[in-house]
Amino acid sequence: MNRTDKRAAKRTGLRISRSDAEHPESVFKAQLVKRLRQTYGWAYPPSDKFIYGVPDILVLVDGTLYGIELKLSKWVHRVSEIQALNLACIVNNGGVGIVFVADNKGGVRTQVESFMRWFYAFHKARVR
Repeated sequence: MNRTDKRAAKRTGLRISRSDAEHPESVFKAQLVKRLRQTYGWAYPPSDKFIYGVPDILVLVDGTLYGIELKLSKWVHRVSEIQALNLACIVNNGGVGIVFVADNKGGVRTQVESFMRWFYAFHKARVR
């Protein structure tokens, strides 16, 4: 882990192992997609290589598309203009746009469990 990674880990409060230090958001996203697939069946992490602003994860639950943008630091949680526009397009077409800012407590597993509890409650309240 280099000096920049150590500073980032300290600033965000995340427990990042040496292997996770390179791309902590990608590790969080991969674990979250795995849990969402286990629970809801369809979750897709689009690649930003060619199209900017696409949400980090798309989830389809009971006919509703959820666009989820992940932010791992409470200091760097601004959504770019193109990200906001794409989330607005999802909302305008009957979906739900979510920006999830991690609470910076615990490791990746804790963050994933925190999101899953929140998402389950949010979806159930929305379906009623």
